Amino acid sequence: MLKILRTYRYITSDDVVELKGKVACEISSADELTLTELMFNGVLKDLKVEEMVSLLSCFVWQEKLQEAQKPRDELELLFTQLQDTARKVAKIQLECKVQIDVENFVNSFRPDVMEAVYAWARGSKFYEIMEMTPVFEGSLIRAIRRLEEVLQQLIEAAKSIGETDLEAKFEDAVNKIKRDIVFAASLYL
Repeated sequence: MLKILRTYRYITSDDVVELKGKVACEISSADELTLTELMFNGVLKDLKVEEMVSLLSCFVWQEKLQEAQKPRDELELLFTQLQDTARKVAKIQLECKVQIDVENFVNSFRPDVMEAVYAWARGSKFYEIMEMTPVFEGSLIRAIRRLEEVLQQLIEAAKSIGETDLEAKFEDAVNKIKRDIVFAASLYL
């Protein structure tokens, strides 16, 4: 693992944590290496908030849907960037003698709810996003809540390296998704 961290410049040859390492340390609810690489490659910085949230949904959605709606072209392109980054991360892990199935790792990122999460971040009502996807309501709510958790960790990561623009973008994303029935304390009010 140290070899991987040195290869990616998360730590120095003397095992001192670098900026990328500080970011990765803050992330525990998603694949920290892939997410950190996306952050440092500028992918997250260049996206609109809704697109970024949609892309991040691929980190938290685990279920494989048979009849999932294919994301629109711009979201599909983002998903391809995510897959390319994940493939690079997995290949370096393999080169560093970490046992990993590259294609299984890449396929663990699922685009199935990208459209629904994009619409949610744009202000759509919950019943509207439920019409977009064959997912159970509870599964989608759980995914959006996990997404908010990842965004909170990204806020802390951006804060730890002084990326105020990215920090503000992540906070804006939290504000856009943390609303309505998805974050109600109880459905029995």
